[in-house]
Amino acid sequence: MALYGPKAEPARSMLAGVQGMIAGRIGDAFLPYSMEQIHATLIAFNGVIDPDSGVTVNEYFLEHTGSRRTMDIDLAMRVLTRFFSTALRVRVGGYRPCDEIPFRSRGQHLYQRTFSVQGDAFVLMGWPVAAGLPLHRLRRDLNAAGLLHRYHARENDIDGDMHIVVGHHRGAPPAAIGGTVTAVRDELAGHLVEFDIGLGDVKVVAADNHTLAPPLFTSPIPADASAVLALAARF
Repeated sequence: MALYGPKAEPARSMLAGVQGMIAGRIGDAFLPYSMEQIHATLIAFNGVIDPDSGVTVNEYFLEHTGSRRTMDIDLAMRVLTRFFSTALRVRVGGYRPCDEIPFRSRGQHLYQRTFSVQGDAFVLMGWPVAAGLPLHRLRRDLNAAGLLHRYHARENDIDGDMHIVVGHHRGAPPAAIGGTVTAVRDELAGHLVEFDIGLGDVKVVAADNHTLAPPLFTSPIPADASAVLALAARF
């Protein structure tokens, strides 16, 4: 996870501003994450027990490719440490609907992808300012450690997004949700924010629900491999 825990400026003010806009439009139907709870998933360490060997194998390699890949957590920690040895600068916003963009995300213009509702979740999206989709490269580099990104089901799938959930809604009217999404997109289009993510902003977090509240385990990078593997197939 990136950003899990205390937030530095300007990311903190940007996140608080987005949550304030949502709350101002849908009121009590908004179920915000706490500031510390907000996070961006880099890659999941989900595991399942291989019934033949009793070994923990990567869930997404098994699901997407049928391959029973064991996870080399120590190698994953080295890959993450090397990648974040130089802080990664991330940009949220600054894309207007008519702008030419350097790439599309899931086939969509970056204005649309910057903020959306996915299911009942309000989702912010950011991208590294460096060219070449660095987060996509990181996720592919982690294949060597027996980890497959959830959204890399096929060899040619690309996912360089930094996906940040800020909260959920409970029964908000569709018109109110649509108006909220447009308002937040327009605000961010005119007020881009850039912030850095360094190694100290990256943690391994385990929880028994997708909100990560409360966490059952947190560790800075590098995390203890045996502890991570013990948790990987627990849920």
